[in-house]
Amino acid sequence: MYIHYKDKTYECKLCGKGFTQYNNLKVHHFVHNNVKPFKCDKCDKAYFRQAHLTTHQRVHTGEKPYKCNICEKSFTVNIGLKNHQRTHTGEKPYQCKICDKSFSTKETVRVHQVVHASEKPFKCNICEKSFTARATLRGHQRVHTGEKPFQCKTCMKSFRDRCNMKRHEKLHLSKS
Repeated sequence: MYIHYKDKTYECKLCGKGFTQYNNLKVHHFVHNNVKPFKCDKCDKAYFRQAHLTTHQRVHTGEKPYKCNICEKSFTVNIGLKNHQRTHTGEKPYQCKICDKSFSTKETVRVHQVVHASEKPFKCNICEKSFTARATLRGHQRVHTGEKPFQCKTCMKSFRDRCNMKRHEKLHLSKS
């Protein structure tokens, strides 16, 4: 449970951001000085907080301590598990401020909101079709390259996008 304190006693003199604990203000100062004292010993990544380094190190160890109690899928961070659990509950707490459509994660609502923008800055260099998101352009470009990077684990059939692969994999589940 998170408690929101209105009285943020410690304020950053550089940007005005407030903190309820002095230690959090001290860590925040690293942002302005670009000091990242917590360095990964396996790669060149560095972080402002020890907790962020610990989370990053799971990339190297493969540790996924957060496990879904419904389907057993595991995650490296707790927010990954929380977002995933919404696929089981159907909960969609994040709402688009423009069209009121609801989404299960902050990221998906952010990506969705681009559809309301008329600007399409990502252009295919082959057919010149334009897209609102870089990821959509990358998916489109596979039409031209023939690349099919998503593979069914059951029959090894390849697909251009994850959505079609997932739809296909459900066919195997319905047969068993």
